[in-house]
Amino acid sequence: MPAGDYCDHYAGSLVNGKCTGQTITVRDDGTAYLQISGREAVAFSLASRIGGLPPPVPVPSGYQKTVIFIKMDTYMGQNLFIRGGVSHANKDVCSVGPYQQTSDACAIPII
Repeated sequence: MPAGDYCDHYAGSLVNGKCTGQTITVRDDGTAYLQISGREAVAFSLASRIGGLPPPVPVPSGYQKTVIFIKMDTYMGQNLFIRGGVSHANKDVCSVGPYQQTSDACAIPII
């Protein structure tokens, strides 16, 4: 997360650029110190950054994408969430929408 102050979604919201609840400070190194007691929760995101988003960081030259595959046996009641993306260079090649993996030129079979 970019450095700055964030509004805790769980305890408040941003109103006219000010947080109505607890604020969380993210330091320049991307860390934040949180103390959460039992039965409490904290939620913050880029959308809750007080003062808006900082300018985007330029992508370094020679940047490469990494693909990570995870195979994990789970038990009833466990959840595994995986998020991925596609390079902008392939946006017109890859299929859009669910259930198109068998015909998608960008799909990689998992065996």
